[in-house]
Amino acid sequence: MNRKLAEEVAHYKSAEEVRSRLAAIVECSDDAIIGKTLEGAIASWNRGAEKIFGCSSAEALGTMRMLLPSERTGSGERHPQNRQSWLT
Repeated sequence: MNRKLAEEVAHYKSAEEVRSRLAAIVECSDDAIIGKTLEGAIASWNRGAEKIFGCSSAEALGTMRMLLPSERTGSGERHPQNRQSWLT
């Protein structure tokens, strides 16, 4: 029983190390990496997205409207820093 438990703990630690390494890659990337829910709401927003779109993760989380051109949202608001052409 102790051997099986030790194997499970080792497997868990290995998986956690991989997860941490991948999370660091995503967070430090200069590319915008955006995670969405099935409904289209922003669930994760990395530093690259902050730099490219000019919005913090606190501003972006939970919405999707900010990534859509104003013609599609009907809001009349312009995309941050007029970067709508990147999204069409």
